[in-house]
Amino acid sequence: MKLEDNTIAESSFKSFDKQIEETEIEKKLSIPAKRLMEKLEPIPSKLELLQYRWFWEVVQNASDFNTEVDIEVELNENSLIFRHNGQPFKLVDVENLITPDSDKDDSDIDEEYIGRFGSGFISTHVLSSFITVEGIVKDKYLDDKYYKFKFDLDRKPYTSKSELIKSIETSENQFRSYHPESEHVPGTFETIFTYDLDKSLVSNVSPKEIAKAGIEYSIKVLPLVFAFLPKLKSVKFIQNGAVAKESYFFQKKRDDQNGLCEIGCLIDRKPKDDIKVRYAIYEEVTIAVEIKDNLVVEYPEDIAVLFLYLPMIGSEKFPFPVSINSKNFKPETERNGINISENDNEN
Repeated sequence: MKLEDNTIAESSFKSFDKQIEETEIEKKLSIPAKRLMEKLEPIPSKLELLQYRWFWEVVQNASDFNTEVDIEVELNENSLIFRHNGQPFKLVDVENLITPDSDKDDSDIDEEYIGRFGSGFISTHVLSSFITVEGIVKDKYLDDKYYKFKFDLDRKPYTSKSELIKSIETSENQFRSYHPESEHVPGTFETIFTYDLDKSLVSNVSPKEIAKAGIEYSIKVLPLVFAFLPKLKSVKFIQNGAVAKESYFFQKKRDDQNGLCEIGCLIDRKPKDDIKVRYAIYEEVTIAVEIKDNLVVEYPEDIAVLFLYLPMIGSEKFPFPVSINSKNFKPETERNGINISENDNEN
């Protein structure tokens, strides 16, 4: 008997109960796998934008569920590690990482959330097809009970729905099989996303160069983000390599009455001049500019102009001389601009 005949024969020997179980799993995971394919397939054609956007997508996830958050990014030869010290995950948030749910109704979204779409995190696979997620998850019913978890998200087979279904199953099995009870220590960096830079989603592209480009862009725009997003307390970039570099930025002083945000800066642990941002708030709109020696710094041509707390990558050419932030902006799905129409209600 040929090998393929053996395979067919083995499949036919599966019990009917097993066949029912397989079909239920395929049905349950078919839509999430299809959604993943739809969000992963455009990544190779959007590298120019996504290389600058990946950092803000993980910042978005960190800030949406916390009143204050500190962030660390560590770039190594073969990995990029993103950490934050926010609150533990809710169980539904862990499941949404494994089986993304972007079909939320607008009424399900808190108006203070930056994230308006469930697909943002998926775009961070521009760094790697393989992400390891570690963190603490809160018990759904008991206030003081927490569990530690660790699982992988392998999206390499993103062109095959059946392979993605298997990948989702693997992640779910890892989560189910490893969740020991754990202590939650507020303020510690318990949430960790590790991107394997040796496993690129896109061929002929260097994930490390994408990571470097994102870090360089983020450093340029961070002062404005500190002004627009008070809950972001600090960001540290650690770049290991032949020449190691550490850049640390933190909220030093904030005066909403006078519209002044001062950002402290340490480069390789040595203090640098504070960065100052002046801002003005009118109703739901904030405009901001960086100042130096009491003079307005010319707005860079290569950073975003529009912000929904975080920069809308792709709005660099918006014709305005200062940055504009509003929680009422209704961004395009890819967060690269806003919808403007004569039929829009007056804001």
